[in-house]
Amino acid sequence: VPRAERMFSFVPEKLGLREIVATTFAAQLYVLPWIAYTIGNFSVVSFLSNILVLPTVPLAMLFSFIAGVFSVKVIAFPAYVLLSYELWIAEVLSKVPAASINIPTFPIWLIILLYLGIAYVTFSKRFSATSKFMFEKKSST
Repeated sequence: VPRAERMFSFVPEKLGLREIVATTFAAQLYVLPWIAYTIGNFSVVSFLSNILVLPTVPLAMLFSFIAGVFSVKVIAFPAYVLLSYELWIAEVLSKVPAASINIPTFPIWLIILLYLGIAYVTFSKRFSATSKFMFEKKSST
């Protein structure tokens, strides 16, 4: 995610927005080959929908847990509102023309090759702009 955050340096850090965008991008990059292989589909709107929904997921889970375990109906309403919002985003964005692209079937060895390439780029110091500074101790002034 730190590399992805550097890629999205133009996104403001307010409310953790840059971290949300970078995390969403990194997660989707890593699962894309597997999703393309198993489902044969690529959602063009998934990045936007995840960015819009991700901030509400932890609260929706918390409210749902409390409402379910402790049978607190007052807490169920915020969970309902947050979950309704998430479903609404999914419904609206699924109606976007060409929201998903069908990907032709391809062999498993190509998936392995893609993941090896992603791992190489992720863990190679060759692609890190700050790798030599990563483990340096910060000096105090």
